[in-house]
Amino acid sequence: MECIDFLYKLSEDSNWLSKRYTKEYFFEKEYVIVYLWSTSCSFCNEIIPMIREFLIENKSKLRALSVHVPLCEEDLEVARVTKIVVEEKIQDPVLLDHEHVIISTLNAKFLPSIYLFNKDHEIVSKKIGIENIDSWFSSLRDIVKDQIVQEVLKDQSIKGSGAKTSIHF
Repeated sequence: MECIDFLYKLSEDSNWLSKRYTKEYFFEKEYVIVYLWSTSCSFCNEIIPMIREFLIENKSKLRALSVHVPLCEEDLEVARVTKIVVEEKIQDPVLLDHEHVIISTLNAKFLPSIYLFNKDHEIVSKKIGIENIDSWFSSLRDIVKDQIVQEVLKDQSIKGSGAKTSIHF
């Protein structure tokens, strides 16, 4: 799996829209979903509610980082970004990538771009664009669910129960 270390470099000095975060915040959970979007990208604005729904469903297993990437001069206006964040009810940390550092680090060529990282900072899954986005979110649900199953099985083996169990979701 591809390992990306830009998450290691996040600090309180990064270009946050509001509250400041550090790398430790993001890896308190099993996964981090990083989504790159822009105020001028209609496809980006179309999938933000889907991302929000996925995050709510899986909040116990993952953190999110919203990265705003300006595509035009107007996208550099912080008030414009703030307006979309409020309208779309984005509650995740929002990082302003005005210098295109993160989009370059991820080698993303198009928006929207969504990445799922594990605790080892490896890209587990990525999605560029919105084609087949529903099936991609379905596969993410399976990845997160599989992690839950692995943790339950590991816990059972540690306890040495030996009893057969079933896991219902």
